[in-house]
Amino acid sequence: MRYFLALSLLFLLQTQTASAQQADWQTPPSSDKQSEKSEKKQPIGSPRQVALHFVKHTGVNRNFVYILLHSTQTSPVVQSLYGQHPKETVDRAVRHGIQPVVRKYFEEWEINLAATYLDFFSAEQLHSLATLRTRSPYFQVFQAKSPEIAPAMRKRTGSLLNEATNEAIQIIIKSLN
Repeated sequence: MRYFLALSLLFLLQTQTASAQQADWQTPPSSDKQSEKSEKKQPIGSPRQVALHFVKHTGVNRNFVYILLHSTQTSPVVQSLYGQHPKETVDRAVRHGIQPVVRKYFEEWEINLAATYLDFFSAEQLHSLATLRTRSPYFQVFQAKSPEIAPAMRKRTGSLLNEATNEAIQIIIKSLN
């Protein structure tokens, strides 16, 4: 349940308002002719490739590290480790324990995010959002659909997160023994 709450919160924080957007999601208006030309290009590649570009280019993929960290730290096993070891020791073990897991599952996380966004947007819409960002004609639709996207994201990524969390926990336990 905490995972779903954290995922929803992180996702909504990333997409609710332009002022709450991460810096790389915001693109100031440009008067540069070259920039204007590139923004009008049509998406290149399959819809899946365009969606993956959207996920990487907008930074929505970054939530994996924070969600995994939260899921791992709040797990009953890791919580019990806090009672057995100094907090700083467990915190360090958690940070070190999730690193290889993030590297292992990050690409799959991105693919799942891309597939979820394709359930809600066309490749052309995702391309527009990735290139025009808050100036995209689909940005308001993107914000409006966020409450629908979050549950779909949780459903699609839930088993991956559980697997990644369990793997991180095993690494943490080994490092503390």
